[in-house]
Amino acid sequence: MVQATGGRADLLALRALATPAGSGDGAAQARADGGRSRAATAAVLATLGPEGFEVVGCDDEHLAVGATGAWLVACRDFAYPLSLGRRGELWTGCYPVSGLLDGLAQRAEEIGAALGAELTPVLAVYRATVPDRHLRHAGVHVVGAGRSLIRLLTSAPTRLGEDEARQVADLAQELRPRPQPRHH
Repeated sequence: MVQATGGRADLLALRALATPAGSGDGAAQARADGGRSRAATAAVLATLGPEGFEVVGCDDEHLAVGATGAWLVACRDFAYPLSLGRRGELWTGCYPVSGLLDGLAQRAEEIGAALGAELTPVLAVYRATVPDRHLRHAGVHVVGAGRSLIRLLTSAPTRLGEDEARQVADLAQELRPRPQPRHH
């Protein structure tokens, strides 16, 4: 059974979905054209409906829940190809990406705790190439957006039953922060 773990803490963790990830480590460069990549990611994830996925979207991330698990999908539009440094760190051009991935992994842990489910963090990359089309760094799957993202989410082993997946998606939808109306 999936259930929230603790009132106010749940709401605060879910609010993290509405707070932009990655404030350092080249985040300004990495967030270029972010609106287009977020919209494109939403469109790609919308194709998962026939596969039994439910998608809950907020600002920078989307929560995709299906039989293969609960996935926290963030997206970035990098101007330079991704590469692994000599010490295993991930870079886009001369900008480190490791801080962004660490932050995404932490957010997945916090939001997953609020939902009572394990979330698998994923970074969907636009414009830049990903070494070997898919790598795992700091516990985060890094894939090219599009077919590689769909393949990752749909080909993983089954981890959730239909009822459990629905409970996670419903709870995320219920606790997700709503946009505040702007007053002029």
